[in-house]
Amino acid sequence: MRKLAAVVLGLGLGLAGAPAPGARQILRWMNAARANPRYRAETGGKAAPLRWSARAAEVALRHAEEMARSGRLSHASADGPDPGTRLSRAGVDWSKAGENVGMAASLAQVEAMFMNEPRFERNHRGNILDRGYTAVGIGVARARDGLYYVAEDFFTPASAPPPANPRRSRARAAAPAPWAAPRPRAR
Repeated sequence: MRKLAAVVLGLGLGLAGAPAPGARQILRWMNAARANPRYRAETGGKAAPLRWSARAAEVALRHAEEMARSGRLSHASADGPDPGTRLSRAGVDWSKAGENVGMAASLAQVEAMFMNEPRFERNHRGNILDRGYTAVGIGVARARDGLYYVAEDFFTPASAPPPANPRRSRARAAAPAPWAAPRPRAR
């Protein structure tokens, strides 16, 4: 049990819900991309740094661990049929949510796959640069074969208005298409 706890602590969540080193590095890369003038056309120059959400990170970590155990990438899991449901069950109140999942030999490779996708598309890169997302939780798990599985759960709190201009979805071979949706409205 201690060995598993140490692995989880070292990759997903640190003390008191702070990001552990792997998740912290991914968060740095994401926020650097959002601030990079090279991506201004995609962010409108208005993508504020993503805030860390310990609750969303717990959801992302459980999902990354499940993917690492099963050896497959998916937005569906035993914790819920989709990322929005998993976030809601964990008590995250969101108006817009999205998820990136990826797998590679290093965390840098996972993020490079996401950021090398086409510009101005509803894809993994689009989730990272979407100025409508204000918070993120990141889970990182390492499988027995040494590959890293990453789940990035983005959201906009329900108290914030959802952004306009939803982009169209496009599937990629490197990882499953990102999942993104506005919260369904009650009728």
